[in-house]
Amino acid sequence: MPTHAEGVSDNVLDPRTSWADKDGYDTAANDLMDAFRNRAEEMDINDEWTGWLKK
Repeated sequence: MPTHAEGVSDNVLDPRTSWADKDGYDTAANDLMDAFRNRAEEMDINDEWTGWLKK
């Protein structure tokens, strides 16, 4: 994920900063990651493509 882009505020590139409730963001992000992980397992997607999903 990019952390800096010329002409763009760095805050925009970190979605967590846009949430007033940082714990809520973390929960939602983890839930989304779990959903991706579960779906990848159901579809038997090669670990080479889904390694970043591993806990």
